[in-house]
Amino acid sequence: MWYNKDIKEYADKFMKINKEYCKRMGYIFFCSDKVYTDKEPAYNKVPYMLDILENNRNLIKHLVWMDADAYVVNDRKIEEYIQDIDFCFSGDIQGQGYLNTGIFIVKNNDYVINFMKEWDKGDYGNINPCWWEQGKLLKMIEENVLDILQHFIVYKYGILQ
Repeated sequence: MWYNKDIKEYADKFMKINKEYCKRMGYIFFCSDKVYTDKEPAYNKVPYMLDILENNRNLIKHLVWMDADAYVVNDRKIEEYIQDIDFCFSGDIQGQGYLNTGIFIVKNNDYVINFMKEWDKGDYGNINPCWWEQGKLLKMIEENVLDILQHFIVYKYGILQ
């Protein structure tokens, strides 16, 4: 999780829920407010995830991202959702062809790190600037940057979130 003081009131509550879930399940919990960019706050997720992945290559095989406005509501194991693919995204309420970056799972490998570096720094435009990093990712998928179409799945809306 990543959040700043602007959403601290509710994010602190969700952080505690998610941290307790990780403790019960034996997972490592990461949370930060370190600012990586001067863009909209949501853009901090990609460089923060890169920081975690690159500095924990031998410690973690997968990383689950959850936005600060999300929390775990059950005791299902994350392993139930991990597939043998680099990115496991969630569908979006808008329907087929959309995905939601509020929660997703990545492998800790070279492909993911390289793709996320492109996601962070690359200039690919954005299919909807109001969607911030999510819109940029959708544009990258549309252009099949780094052959991304071969490296992800999208769960139906409601399975991961």
